[in-house]
Amino acid sequence: MKNQICAAQCPKCLDLIISGSQHDYHSCSCNEIAIDGGLAYTRLAYKVEPPTVVHIILDGLTNKDIYDEWNYRKPKKYRLIKSKERVYKSYSYILNKAGQIVGKTRNKSKL
Repeated sequence: MKNQICAAQCPKCLDLIISGSQHDYHSCSCNEIAIDGGLAYTRLAYKVEPPTVVHIILDGLTNKDIYDEWNYRKPKKYRLIKSKERVYKSYSYILNKAGQIVGKTRNKSKL
């Protein structure tokens, strides 16, 4: 099984955000939602409308790549993904090394 991580999509700006570590609390570009917890847990905060939570499959990436981006204060290539379309809970989305969503696969069970 490939590495998976939870992500949240902002209902306003459509950004997908991922937390890289237990102390990596950050928000989307419009500050409507925020995520925290990394691989340990997922904690969400939102102002009005709740975000959509989906699984992200890491294709060619490891959980360590996501963590290192946060730990070494690199630009948010994997943890803040600009999206032009809505994501759906019934799918898992595939994230490549370029920090882009390149596909999706239907979930067999509910999140």
